[in-house]
Amino acid sequence: MLTEKMVTVKQDNTPKILSAVLTVLISVCLNAGFILMYSTAFDLKFNVIVTILTVLSASLIFTVIHCLVKPKVSLGIMAGLPVVFLILTVFNAFNMKDGFKAFLYYIQTYAFYKLPGVYPTPDEGDLSLFVFALAYMVIAVCVTSYLLIKRKLIPVALLPYLPFFLCSVANIVMTPSQVPSLVAAIGVFMLLLTYVFRRKNRGNAEKELLIFLLPVVALTFLFGSVFPEEKYDKNKLAVDILTSAKDFAERATRNSDNPLIEMINNALNGYKNPNSDSNTDYFSPLFNMNTNLSKVGPFNPPQDTILEVIRYNNMEYDGPQGVFNGHTLYLKLESLDTYSDNTLSSSRIWERIYEEKYEPKQGEPQYFITINKLKESALDISPYYTDFYPLDENDDLRVNPYNSTHEYVSAYAASALPVKTGNIYTESYLKNYVYDTCLKVPKATERAVLVSANIPSWFKEVYYGNLELSDAEKVRRVTDFVRDLHPYDANTDYPPEDADFVPWFLSPDAESGICIHYAATSMILLRMIGVPARYVRGYVDNRSYSGTESLVYASQAHAWFEVFLPEYGWVMGDATPGYASDACNFNIDGLAFFDPDIESAGFSIDNYENTPPPDETDESDETSDPTAPSVDIEDTSKPTVITPTPIVPGQIPGGTTGNPLPGIITINETLNENEKQIIRVIFTIVVVILALCVLAGILRLCFIFYWRREFSKTNINEKAASYYHYYSLIGKLFNVAVPKKATDIALRAAFGNGEITPDDLKLLKDTCRNYLNTISGDFSGYKKFLYRFVRLKV
Repeated sequence: MLTEKMVTVKQDNTPKILSAVLTVLISVCLNAGFILMYSTAFDLKFNVIVTILTVLSASLIFTVIHCLVKPKVSLGIMAGLPVVFLILTVFNAFNMKDGFKAFLYYIQTYAFYKLPGVYPTPDEGDLSLFVFALAYMVIAVCVTSYLLIKRKLIPVALLPYLPFFLCSVANIVMTPSQVPSLVAAIGVFMLLLTYVFRRKNRGNAEKELLIFLLPVVALTFLFGSVFPEEKYDKNKLAVDILTSAKDFAERATRNSDNPLIEMINNALNGYKNPNSDSNTDYFSPLFNMNTNLSKVGPFNPPQDTILEVIRYNNMEYDGPQGVFNGHTLYLKLESLDTYSDNTLSSSRIWERIYEEKYEPKQGEPQYFITINKLKESALDISPYYTDFYPLDENDDLRVNPYNSTHEYVSAYAASALPVKTGNIYTESYLKNYVYDTCLKVPKATERAVLVSANIPSWFKEVYYGNLELSDAEKVRRVTDFVRDLHPYDANTDYPPEDADFVPWFLSPDAESGICIHYAATSMILLRMIGVPARYVRGYVDNRSYSGTESLVYASQAHAWFEVFLPEYGWVMGDATPGYASDACNFNIDGLAFFDPDIESAGFSIDNYENTPPPDETDESDETSDPTAPSVDIEDTSKPTVITPTPIVPGQIPGGTTGNPLPGIITINETLNENEKQIIRVIFTIVVVILALCVLAGILRLCFIFYWRREFSKTNINEKAASYYHYYSLIGKLFNVAVPKKATDIALRAAFGNGEITPDDLKLLKDTCRNYLNTISGDFSGYKKFLYRFVRLKV
């Protein structure tokens, strides 16, 4: 008779080596994932290796501490770390206070625009912010490791990461990189699984968690491959999360009129509802470092006053006579240099701008301007042109090379003509920014432009290298062509859904446009024929008179473009109908009137690639009179004239070989949208099939690993139970019973007074194996595949 042995064993939940390993893995995934998610969302150059090593070291240290010391000591450490962190921040040790200000600056600039306070641009790049973030993460590591080791309040461990997650999501301008996002997701999944298994025996639960780790990693990266970063609907994700946060805040405070709700509303203003007829954030069309062209429709801003401009003529001006001194000012807010997926955005310029030993002459400004912002904005608003025009003897600005500035400058010395500086720009700025970032056009957009019905034949001739034009003439022809393309209409409708904005505006389907259409299209067309160009947005003040105060309204918001001339920097241009007479005083025509050599100067990519780097020491600059006017045709210091190099027929600007005949498009360019969609679907299906195969392989390895470990037990009774459980699992899968002889042996092993013999174990295995081999011959289809998947050689 079988007798059942009842043994009461107290569970041992003391942390073991496996507990420490899992704690360190989860802590590293959470901390490294979220901090790098934040850094990539704000385009910060955090050192990945230093981040991982710091987080790993902190995780190891705190895990060991929490395993060895008493809970009261651990709680004391957790309470003391925030105090130390606060003291270091208050006294700016290791520049922690500067890092905190930098943290708030990026949040205010890119996410919550009306965050209270004024935070200057970080002076030390991202280093102080990096130190601040790492110090904060040390606290997060301490909390996470304690809760995981003690298996208490495990979900609370996610709270320290919320600030970095919410800031990354609220920044609707840039998207976090996919890899750190997936790593953070793995950490969250594993932490939640730990919470689910918290009531199980610690040893068994942690073994199961370790087995689950590989599938979690595989499924997470499988999801990432099926839904890659470029398919993220960033705007929708940001709106959904911020709307949920707003609803929660309103329910919690029972008040919809408070600073927190106002900040969330201003973050939501970064993504505009295309059906909205009003815009209460006066700077938002020009402020959030991003323009989604798919949402550009009727221009109907409020009539609020946003700027106060005061201008005085410089009575000591002795520059060229006849320079425009009228009542129009172009006021620049920022430049956008990246076009992708119908979105214009502003990149960060990391290169050093000027050569180390440059000594450009300073110009004598025509006028002095003060711009007072009547609505809050973190970006400076500057007139054209301000660089190297001093407000006093030793004070001149450097605005032109950048996309925007954040120095809270309100006083400027300016002129309608830029200062001729000579070739003072570094090779890295020219190579990596001007002739790289500011020449990029998506291939699909480029192909669509070339087959557009409205594109003129001269443009194709220049593009394919069959027509030679000076670079100045390229700018003029593009400007005139775009200006005459469609009439201006403030009530222009939204572009069709999924339409590529620029090719659509070039087509007859677009019946009209506003300034955004003309500026974006000009930028793309200029880039396609090798001229570096940027999109600019700001305001046009056409009531600026000397000695008077003029008011600028939200309705005067405007967009135009800039082209780069090596000896002058970025020069504006405007293709919007009705603005030709205003722009001609500031654009390349106004410059060429006083410096005719501009007509033969080369500033496209072809001329740059065929021009040796400028000499750092320019004698003409060193001997020039520092008080000389900005442009003087009598000056013996002539500009460096670069003779345009003839373009080889069949070569596309930039050096790549194109088609020898204009109008002839390659096979890839003839693919219509349906064919492209079919290719995308087929590619997705192939990727999914391959991913499923990889996942099946991983699951098979996990299955083998688990049962091999069970079969390797030293106790013969436990080994027999493992074999019986394995064959029982297979029997349940295929709805068959384990042979009675094998069941009897398993029962004796589990409940008998002694150990079974090796012959009994062999009989159990042979009986089950032979039985399954016999019935598996009748399997077909998916059953046969499943049987082969779960069958092990035992």
